[in-house]
This record gives sequence, structure tokens and C-alpha cells, in this order.
Amino acid sequence: MQTTWRDEAACKGLDTGTFFPASDADAGPAKLICAGCPVRDQCLEWALATRQEDGIWGGMTDTERRRLRRRRRDAARRAAASAA
Repeated sequence: MQTTWRDEAACKGLDTGTFFPASDADAGPAKLICAGCPVRDQCLEWALATRQEDGIWGGMTDTERRRLRRRRRDAARRAAASAA
């Protein structure tokens, strides 16, 4: 049986409420768990690909993920423009 990144996640089995804080200011406990997670990158990429709008994924809040998507999009546009 193939293991998925979720099987290796540091948050597996923990209270999901920790990862859906009332505000970004309350995200600290979830981010601490994510900081030591062996599959943090896979989690973040999944959240970005599926456009998760709630919760802490890959150690980032929705606000942080939106900023990262914007930076990546802008970098891709700059790269395309310089290649043309």
C-alpha cells in the first residue's frame, strides 16, 4: 500500500480545531506543529493546488498562501516576459 504525505503529517491524529484558528493571530500553535513536520512542503503544495481558503496548511495561513501564489504568479510572468 502506498503511503501518502498525510500519513506522515505531524498533525495526523491531532485536534483539527488547532489548524482552523479564529484568526491569523491565533495560528501560532498550528504553525509550531507544522514547523517540525516532515511533509510540510507537500501539504503546502496541496493546499495551493486545491486553493484551500481556510486553515493552516504547510505552516501558512490563507493570507500567507495568497501572497505566495501572487509572488509565484508574478515571478512566472517576469520569467515569461524575459524569455520572449
